[in-house]
Amino acid sequence: MTADKLRRRKTPTRGTSSRGKAASAGGADALADAPVDMDWPTYGVPVDVVLIGGEDEAKRSPHRNGLGVRPAAQCALLMLQAAVEAQPDFLRRSWEPGAVSVLRVPDAAWGVEVIAAWDVLAEQAMAAGPGDEAASFDAVRLRPAEPPGAGPERGRLRQSVIAALERIRKDGAEDELHLAARAGTPLVAISHHPDGLFHPDLLLAEDQRLVVGRPDGRMLAVVARTLAAMEGNLSDALPVVPPEIVKAAETLTPALVLLARRPGQTADGYLRRLAELVRRRDAGARKDPRRSSVTLETLPGLGAAEAWGRSTARDLRAFAEGRLAWSELDRGVVLEGPPGTGKSTFARALANSAGVEFLSTSLAQWQGDRDGHLGTLLAAMRRTFVEARRKSPCVLLIDEIDSVPDRNSVRHRHRDYVVQVVDGLLEQLDGAADREGVLVVGTCNDSSGLDHALTRAGRLERVIRIARPDAVALLAIYRVHLAGELADTDLAELAGAAEARRAVGSDVELWCREARRSARAHGRSLSIGDLWAAQGGRPLERDEQTRRRIAIHEAGHAIAFASLGAGVLHRVSVGRTGGGDFTEYDPGPLVSRLPVVTAAVAQSLIGALLAGRAAEEEVLGAASAGAGGAPHSDLALATRIACQTIGMLGLDDHPEALVHLGDVDRPGGQARLLADSQFRARVASLLTRSHQEARARVHARRDCLDRIVEVLVEKGDVDADALLRLLEPGHGHATEGTPASPGGSVVTGRKGRSR
Repeated sequence: MTADKLRRRKTPTRGTSSRGKAASAGGADALADAPVDMDWPTYGVPVDVVLIGGEDEAKRSPHRNGLGVRPAAQCALLMLQAAVEAQPDFLRRSWEPGAVSVLRVPDAAWGVEVIAAWDVLAEQAMAAGPGDEAASFDAVRLRPAEPPGAGPERGRLRQSVIAALERIRKDGAEDELHLAARAGTPLVAISHHPDGLFHPDLLLAEDQRLVVGRPDGRMLAVVARTLAAMEGNLSDALPVVPPEIVKAAETLTPALVLLARRPGQTADGYLRRLAELVRRRDAGARKDPRRSSVTLETLPGLGAAEAWGRSTARDLRAFAEGRLAWSELDRGVVLEGPPGTGKSTFARALANSAGVEFLSTSLAQWQGDRDGHLGTLLAAMRRTFVEARRKSPCVLLIDEIDSVPDRNSVRHRHRDYVVQVVDGLLEQLDGAADREGVLVVGTCNDSSGLDHALTRAGRLERVIRIARPDAVALLAIYRVHLAGELADTDLAELAGAAEARRAVGSDVELWCREARRSARAHGRSLSIGDLWAAQGGRPLERDEQTRRRIAIHEAGHAIAFASLGAGVLHRVSVGRTGGGDFTEYDPGPLVSRLPVVTAAVAQSLIGALLAGRAAEEEVLGAASAGAGGAPHSDLALATRIACQTIGMLGLDDHPEALVHLGDVDRPGGQARLLADSQFRARVASLLTRSHQEARARVHARRDCLDRIVEVLVEKGDVDADALLRLLEPGHGHATEGTPASPGGSVVTGRKGRSR
């Protein structure tokens, strides 16, 4: 349905007739032949409803087309009833002259069904006299009738209904509101996002609101029994709802509820079919995490993003159902991390878990629109946000958002073009444009190059890192992509080898595809050997001498990080094959304990990063290359902190220490500073002093280091509690004169690994 198709449609009102009274009194048999005309001044939702009975009154003529043969509309009717039972006066007040009532439905798809069911329930309410008992949840007795007191001599009370399941013309709901107000006609406005889709005048005039929840297992049992009764399979008892349906009830769509129906079904047969459709949908999500049905629950390896995602999904769902104001939700987030860690998939899973729409875009997509002219790019950007607002609540993914430059870093002659692009995006993220209900998720490999204005509060106000998955997460990712195959096979060693290769989720997906291809080529089922072959073969086991050197290195880190305070050291691991060697630490507890940063604090953290190299020198007489190499290596991290300490914090004794030399974390910032020989000498001096401190600490704790080394050689993996037990009492914590934390910008606050 598009906005230009939303047109006001009226059908004749249902007047008083002897046929209508007979139907009202005669039950389901009379209903089978009773025509039902609708009075629907609505927008874009054609409705053809035939009233139905409930329980034993569910018989109907099979040739009619209405609620009776529409399981989703039957379900919507029960959803409406459940909401009305919690707010008993809503129906009565909705018929009061001039009343403006708002129905908030779960989503646009269920909205269509609720619209079809509303007239039925509203007419039922008006048919019931003052002394009549209201319909119960289990017994839906619906009949064509008229408001109390209506008749040929008293006229007919009409109720106007408008619906907005996507953004409508601004004057649409406004015109209907004004017409209803002038005529004193009660108005009912139905939408999944009334605050964003209806005209402000309508919301100003709103007298009451009803929030219609999603279906539950009991409602589906009633629907199943009603459908069976229409086939002549009458039963007084409600059928047992399969656990799969009970668990997935809130994620069911009207399409699934409809597709489960088959001619001649019993109630149990309908529910079994619905459960099978749910299993197929969930199996599809497990087989391919990129499918639209993937949820946070089926997506492993998210790390710190998982808790935020689950909480935000709950909040988005609550907002969509009208239980939470938009002001209580995060406006946006940046997901950063290495390629292949599932950042874009996370955004889609978040939308699916919340039950809201998902849209995806990028700067390249905007720039590739027609000629790439600035005006064309900005127009494409605006269209994206207009569509997102139209589909709100939704999740809008801006992939590779780091392709939007930082205005402060642009020095070339096209700077004006770049500045206007960034300004245009900032305007869409907040500014004058209403972004209620649109959660923006940006993804990138490194957020340090983003324009600071993008990540301020109210825009993309959080930066969450999705790190490379560890062995446990990789094992879970393997299980997702294997989709039940090799369920009884131990894959722990395979996952550990994958971690040693610094694999990510996309690597595992590729290996599973290659393994299946190999198995098909050989005409056999998948085996763990196929997975090992796809992953590059089993790694060779290290010799004793190599493992002992690595254990010494990691034990040095463990002693140094343990000295920085409780809660910092998490785990130490030494792999039996190549890779998998690290000391896991979390600087968060450090930052929380220290109000200020001093030179001694920075030197202690740098020393902890260099302690592995220092331990090798202390025990073996010389260091290996294990501390250097990649950008995440010990030497690289220590150098970065040293550059921050000197270039940004002014914490050395140099005469120019008070000069702020720029942001080290900006792209090229550190390299620019280190190109200066004097600055490089100051950094080298700090690194040397920190290394000497680490060497002295290791020397003083040599007995502890030897104990840790023996355990690592034997077991390979030791957690923090076991490590602290290996240290002498009281020596696992910071002592007087030893800073507990570097604080400030010296650390990132993220969990790290020293290798």
